[in-house]
Amino acid sequence: MWFIVPDDESDYPNLAYIYNYVDDTWAIRELPYLGNNPDNIEITFANYGPQSEPTTLWDDWESTWDAQTKPWGSQRRTVLDDTIVGCTPDSRLVIIDPSDDNTKPANTRLERTNFPLSGFEQINTVTALYPHITGTETVNVSLGSQDFVTGPVRWEIPVAFTPGVDKKVDVRTTGALFCWRMESTNVGKWILSGMDIVYSKNGLR
Repeated sequence: MWFIVPDDESDYPNLAYIYNYVDDTWAIRELPYLGNNPDNIEITFANYGPQSEPTTLWDDWESTWDAQTKPWGSQRRTVLDDTIVGCTPDSRLVIIDPSDDNTKPANTRLERTNFPLSGFEQINTVTALYPHITGTETVNVSLGSQDFVTGPVRWEIPVAFTPGVDKKVDVRTTGALFCWRMESTNVGKWILSGMDIVYSKNGLR
């Protein structure tokens, strides 16, 4: 389910909140980076619609096997396949999803707040993170702390983490609750499967 709304005082919807009812998860996507929708294009309306694409011949394929990131047969489409199509103020139609354009930078963020390491009353100091990240993209890792649930976050300066090169993020923050944020702004792929947190107890509130 897509909830497309205007953000940052935009006159038109530019942000999509996406709910996956199969596994009960949420995702956020910026509309300018979806499909063949170029930067700064405006969407006034969106709906499901069919899509088709011309057949690509072997002799016309310009890439290599190693460069492919999708499984075999994933691009098998017909005119009956549904997609999400947006309409612009000047009556153009643009495909919003699925997205085949992996050449444009895309803002990606994973974030968790209000996270107790050892209960809601215990004050802790975190000194290091060991993110379990695989992929080809450098990820900016930020850590923050809070004094109470939904309280303001004291974010530390982001630290660049390169999968396959870095194993540890040195950071220090103290609080009752903790927050982490991982961001990338390029075209590479990365996967977070978990993290180890090094911390010490500093007493009770």
